[in-house]
Amino acid sequence: MNHRDTVVVAGDWHGNTLWAMRAVAATAKAGCDVLLHLGDFGIWPGPSGASYLRKVERACAQHGVTILVTPGNHENWDRIDRTEATDRHDGWGAVKWLTDHIAVLPRGHRLTLAGTGGVERTLVSLGGAPSIDLRDRTLGKTWWLQEAITPVDVESVIAGGTADIMLTHDTPEPATRRVQQIIRANPGGWPADVREYCAEGRRRLTRAFNAVRPRVLLHGHYHLRDTDTVIGDTDGDPFTCRIESLGMDGTPHRAFDGHPTDHQEGDAVLLDVATAAVTDLLL
Repeated sequence: MNHRDTVVVAGDWHGNTLWAMRAVAATAKAGCDVLLHLGDFGIWPGPSGASYLRKVERACAQHGVTILVTPGNHENWDRIDRTEATDRHDGWGAVKWLTDHIAVLPRGHRLTLAGTGGVERTLVSLGGAPSIDLRDRTLGKTWWLQEAITPVDVESVIAGGTADIMLTHDTPEPATRRVQQIIRANPGGWPADVREYCAEGRRRLTRAFNAVRPRVLLHGHYHLRDTDTVIGDTDGDPFTCRIESLGMDGTPHRAFDGHPTDHQEGDAVLLDVATAAVTDLLL
């Protein structure tokens, strides 16, 4: 167990080096040394992926920040799978260290944080999601079969029981209102079979969600900021959960007059461990 009053949680970065370095610096400025990332972090093959990890690691070392990644769909899952989970006895458990300060959380990984006043909160991570754009990608280079949560992953999470906070890349159902609107509207005009592939991914995640019964779930994937309280159901036993949908790298924050500012709002939040309250963090 680790003691942290607050941690930063961030959405998709897509290997955007400058954005990632900016977020690491903002995390330290907010008084945090842990950033929980919700996937599409930027674990990518080739020189560009190696350069990204090297530069983000350097920023983490400079600012004393550790990044724990709940992986997304757009990650090099071959790299993730061949990285052995190692317990450094630092309170994070057996995770997949890509660098000294950056680790991937295996599906179903659990950890405990103690917040203000010693209030303990349990967290569970369940990364991955189906890619709606898989037809435009190349297997083993820009798309990986392992991206989707499997029934085995779901059963493992169910067996672990409940948790206070759930970290995912995709959304369970029901989703926040803005995310539901995107799913229903299908603005990309994606074909029915691919939409069903994605729907099955959400159904699997929802089974795990209903077993975990979290107070709060945070996810990325849809590249927008929204928050909603939804009702889940565990075999006829309903519960409420606040869902926080986080944005992505590089989306400009617009001031009240509609003009872009130098900051972005919605990709990252400050999470109070004890209360599970979140505050949007300007990057």
